[in-house]
Amino acid sequence: MTTAPARPTTRQPKADPEPQPLNRKQAVQGLFQAPALALFMASQSAPNDNLKTALLADSATVTHYGEGIAEGAAILAANDPRFAAALDKIISFGPYGVFLTPVVQMFLQLAANHNQIKPGMAGTVEPENMIKMAFPIDQGENASPSDNGSSPSVVSA
Repeated sequence: MTTAPARPTTRQPKADPEPQPLNRKQAVQGLFQAPALALFMASQSAPNDNLKTALLADSATVTHYGEGIAEGAAILAANDPRFAAALDKIISFGPYGVFLTPVVQMFLQLAANHNQIKPGMAGTVEPENMIKMAFPIDQGENASPSDNGSSPSVVSA
């Protein structure tokens, strides 16, 4: 018994579904990352301990309360189409924040590696510690990342 070949379909791909509450929650949380990072970075160069503590506490506060605000916004959007439309316009920045946060952190670490900023500022580490994090091998007194016989760009899992 032979079967007829399958007919090609001409279906159009479906548009992305409307953002769901969980997606909105995650996106709103993403909006809080940029100001939290900015406050943290400002705390690292504050001229006195009181301001440093206040800015660090501000960063922690934005991060801590951001989750509850995000959940509330998602629930409200699920129940109010006008709020949902406005929120969807606002959260279009969210994915950019998720992308930009590690990019900024990488450039800050590069600056710390070249003594342009003090290691420890804004979550940076000493260059030697970055090497140890990237190349988790037993590094004796004078060992370098290439001493293990592999390329320094390869990290064993």
